[in-house]
Amino acid sequence: MTKRIFDLVRSFPQEKMFSQKVAGKWRSISSAEFQTKSVLMASALIQVGLKKGDKVGILSQNRYEWSITDFGSQQIGCVTTPFYPNISKDEADYVFQHSEMKVLFVANKEIYERIENSVKKYSFLVVSYDKIEGLEQFDEFIQRGALSDAQKISDIKKDISEDDLLTIIYTSGTTGLPKGVMLTHRNLMSNIDVLLDMFPINVGDRVFSFLPLNHIFERNVMNYYIAKGANVYFAESIDLIGANLIEVKPSMMTAVPRLLEKIYLKILDRGSVLTGAKRKIFNWSLALANQYDIRNEKNSMLLKQKMKIADRLVFSKWREAVGGKMKLIASGAAPLQPKIIRIFTAAGIPIIEGYGLTETSPVVSFNSYFNLSDRCEGTVGVVISNVEVKIADDGEILVKGPNVMSGYYKDESATQSVLKNGWLHTGDVGEMIRNRFLKITDRKKELFKTSGGKYIAPSYLESAIKSSPLVEQTMVVGENENFVSALIVPNFPHVRKLAEALKVNEKESAKLIQNDLIMNLFVKEIEKVNASLNRYEQIKKFKLLSNEWSSESGELTPTFKLKRREIYKKYSNEIDSLYRSPEDNSYSKN
Repeated sequence: MTKRIFDLVRSFPQEKMFSQKVAGKWRSISSAEFQTKSVLMASALIQVGLKKGDKVGILSQNRYEWSITDFGSQQIGCVTTPFYPNISKDEADYVFQHSEMKVLFVANKEIYERIENSVKKYSFLVVSYDKIEGLEQFDEFIQRGALSDAQKISDIKKDISEDDLLTIIYTSGTTGLPKGVMLTHRNLMSNIDVLLDMFPINVGDRVFSFLPLNHIFERNVMNYYIAKGANVYFAESIDLIGANLIEVKPSMMTAVPRLLEKIYLKILDRGSVLTGAKRKIFNWSLALANQYDIRNEKNSMLLKQKMKIADRLVFSKWREAVGGKMKLIASGAAPLQPKIIRIFTAAGIPIIEGYGLTETSPVVSFNSYFNLSDRCEGTVGVVISNVEVKIADDGEILVKGPNVMSGYYKDESATQSVLKNGWLHTGDVGEMIRNRFLKITDRKKELFKTSGGKYIAPSYLESAIKSSPLVEQTMVVGENENFVSALIVPNFPHVRKLAEALKVNEKESAKLIQNDLIMNLFVKEIEKVNASLNRYEQIKKFKLLSNEWSSESGELTPTFKLKRREIYKKYSNEIDSLYRSPEDNSYSKN
């Protein structure tokens, strides 16, 4: 039985283990080339003085050099320490110092120039994947190694235990400085042992990778792909995902909710410009899909017959847009609106949602792909077989199992605050549905009380608000206030199409949201949301914002989670105005 991650590379030959676009053409490497270069990487690291336990940094978009660096480092017991490619200068200063890495592999000139000043403060070696003047390039570096070292490396591998440290992954830091999560071979392998039978991927299937490999979700799914003998295709960029999917025709990909929400909003936008019979067919098909039961227990014969027609006229085109062969999309990292799962699954693009954390390698629970009775809408599925979950008295989710981290790097107090008697205190609040399905209701630290003493779960309310096609992003506020409000970033492409129909000619976003007709559209949407909420949860005021939030501008993490503290700081005046303006001014624009 495989015990260490680097043992996952299969012995059968693969002509196209990894593929990526180079100068406009797909360039592939075989499993034999991958293994050869991994050995050369291990040997080169030995040549520059690295040994077991030393840290190897990776700062790059997804590409096969990333995985060669990872697997080569592992084979001599080095600890790979990857970072987000869009890391900020301040965060780079911190993690470069904190990680104590000996070598940093950086992708390209653009990334290097952003962190160059941070690099100069430290003495580690920097190697570039692309050619950068003044730096040693990847191909040059691995030529330091020698295949004749293969026996030496094999001997080193024998002394590497499943309990040895494999990687340190820095959390994205929604509330403060990132923490280095220490994960062993056993941690990740315990997840892969379960994942092997969870998805319908076979030898030679094409899979698509674009979520950052330094994120534990994509990292361990990549290990799963390698174990299954899949052919991995790396996205060129986030902007070219659509074009790449049509070219690659993958069977599987991973995604985070924000991306799936954006795809869904684009579909609605395209539907909104249809006219006549095409518009009616689109709306009819969407309404049918929204009735679909993902467990296939309540789908009547009549619904199934209608869905066949809708599939031929509408949904077959959706499948072609993702390559035509997509078996499933695995979603994680944050809650996804149940409606989106329902509609895409009905359209023949199953979305399987799960739950996990960096600290749990990551999977804790998943809705099943194969067993429909192990799916439950609005939940993150059944707890996987080698993990235990219990709900604390205050609703916090506690996790125990071989996937749980060994601790936070150089932070014993933080480790002790979350690891107690073998149980990881996740900080997430949830409940068990029908004693089987785990449901996440919010982050414990994000819950707040109104001045009336009512607890508010902001993520739940934000998900409800984002169900509107008018809304791109939102954050709920109201701690210690007497009512709940929201900051809203509109879905401007959709809003502009509605504005044209209303003969509103404003082109600038800041002016568009000042228009009373546009404001009334949002008022009606919020009223729809409020109709399904308890009185104390209802959104009494909201403020429209003209600038989209992003990780680059500081409001979001690289996986599109809200950085609430940063948003509070940035929009403190706007938030204050929601509570200090006259009571009769129910809704605000900015």
